[in-house]
Amino acid sequence: MKTNVDVPPPSRPRSVTLLAFAVFLFAAGNAARFGVGLARYRSLQTLDLAVPPAYLLASGAFWGIAGFALAAGLWRGSRRAAQLLLPAFGLYCAQFWLDRLAFAAASTANLNWPFAVLAQAAALAGMAWTARRRAARKMNPPQSAQSV
Repeated sequence: MKTNVDVPPPSRPRSVTLLAFAVFLFAAGNAARFGVGLARYRSLQTLDLAVPPAYLLASGAFWGIAGFALAAGLWRGSRRAAQLLLPAFGLYCAQFWLDRLAFAAASTANLNWPFAVLAQAAALAGMAWTARRRAARKMNPPQSAQSV
């Protein structure tokens, strides 16, 4: 005899847990960038920066908020967070390279570009691998299956 018992969602795969933790650390770093920049705003104004201090604060706040939202979504198993992760990472990489090429001093901009490319490629590969794993897809069923 069958009973109507809600089936619990599958447990979170370790790869998704690690990815959510990495996104959380990314968000915390950007939130710290915002917080420290806010606390030392007057000092930032006295420096000869290529961008206004408000740009540094705004980008830190934006990526901190976006990162915390994505990390929470990944932790809860949100399909939307999984879908937004790669485009958000692409946008972050685009901003990184724009900052590096447009605002960095020419003498320092090219010192470690191979490491930056490899680190971003490794992060992208890790995110894509995690998102495509069968266990992660089972954790994030399509919206129509969640509403049933």
